[in-house]
Amino acid sequence: MFDKAFASGVEGMRKPDLVFYQYVIKETEVHPSEITMIDDTPENVCAARSRGMYAILVDKSLPSGGGTLLNLLQDPLQRAEVYLKDNARNHHCVVEGHEDIILMDNFAQFMIWELTDEEDLIYLKWPCGKIQGIDRFGSDHLNGHSNGRSNGQTNGHLIGNTLESSNVQIGLWNYFFEAPVLTTRDFPPDADTTSTAYLSLSERYLSTVPDVHLVLEKMAANLDQDGIIQTYFDPTRPRTTPEVCCKILRLFHKFGCGSDPRTKKRRITL
Repeated sequence: MFDKAFASGVEGMRKPDLVFYQYVIKETEVHPSEITMIDDTPENVCAARSRGMYAILVDKSLPSGGGTLLNLLQDPLQRAEVYLKDNARNHHCVVEGHEDIILMDNFAQFMIWELTDEEDLIYLKWPCGKIQGIDRFGSDHLNGHSNGRSNGQTNGHLIGNTLESSNVQIGLWNYFFEAPVLTTRDFPPDADTTSTAYLSLSERYLSTVPDVHLVLEKMAANLDQDGIIQTYFDPTRPRTTPEVCCKILRLFHKFGCGSDPRTKKRRITL
């Protein structure tokens, strides 16, 4: 498999002395950027990188270097596309520290949709209660039950395939696809998931949901005492989050309110 092996001790040198790495570069006649080193010692990895090599640190406390090496030698985007398609509509989340809980959420699905523009990869629970991309009861085996109204579902109505565009409540998205976990039983829709939804939806879908400017108005009215847009559409759950404000700003930019983020006469502070 290998044309030549280099052992620092055999060559009368030792790692992490730079002379050993320079010796390998000279003997192989390969540019340092084309050399990959795998080691379990940070000092050795740093020394290799200082000579221009690509070095991977392998340690029991760190993820396996196998995936990193595969991404280096093979096209990671192509591998990712194959993985997404092979596991279409089965891309769930786990919570750090609670790996036994499989979490189905709308937010992650929208992130996949926005990045890939492939709606066949994802599943959603719309604010009106409509299920897309998965059997209505297909998630029961994960957390035991469907979320019904507990995830902020509203009483929106379907008109053919079109939602009532004047009902802003059915334009406000909830993070959870199923019943909320690791939080309160009743979980309101939020500005983060709602912004991600409107940033991800194609024109075909945007024509079937409440007009985005109604949603922007709703956000603009949902301010704390400092005039900052709040995360949840619920006065009993006050919270502001810088990351969510950034997502809201993206939404305002996309729909023409970026240079002066106002709706009507209301100024929005982010």
